[in-house]
Amino acid sequence: MNKEFLQNFKIGDQALPDVVVNAILEENQRDMNAVTHPEENGATGAKLFTQEEVNRIISERLAKERAKAEPKEDEREQALKARENRMDCREYIAGKKYPVELLDILDTGNAETFKNMADKLAKAFPTMLKSQTPPPYSPTTGTEMLWSSLDPAIASAFKPPKEWKE
Repeated sequence: MNKEFLQNFKIGDQALPDVVVNAILEENQRDMNAVTHPEENGATGAKLFTQEEVNRIISERLAKERAKAEPKEDEREQALKARENRMDCREYIAGKKYPVELLDILDTGNAETFKNMADKLAKAFPTMLKSQTPPPYSPTTGTEMLWSSLDPAIASAFKPPKEWKE
């Protein structure tokens, strides 16, 4: 860097003052001396690496990055296994006609353990296996009273067809 170059810089319409230009040149000279003669500043100088050392450093860093990426794959596998176990449990309770709520109550992480626990619950509480489907439609269950309290034209639009009552 030279003095003429710095004198061409302007702040607004004025050139840099000579004091500022000299300070920049002195600082630049100190930086250049530190780089070219590090032993004068107490530094030992820049270390040079051989190609073998560079290759070793890079391979170590790559190995570390790969090691960081591996647990993510394990997490994915665990999540996939958990979903598969839950699906197995769902199929099991559907086949046995157990209540679906067992999926929320019991741990589905291990399908065999889930099946054993569901069977033990079914033996201990046989009433949980009773059909939970509502009784078939009957005109006396209260819906007829609803239709009769409405305007007849509106009630007839919302009444279930006769073939549903049979």
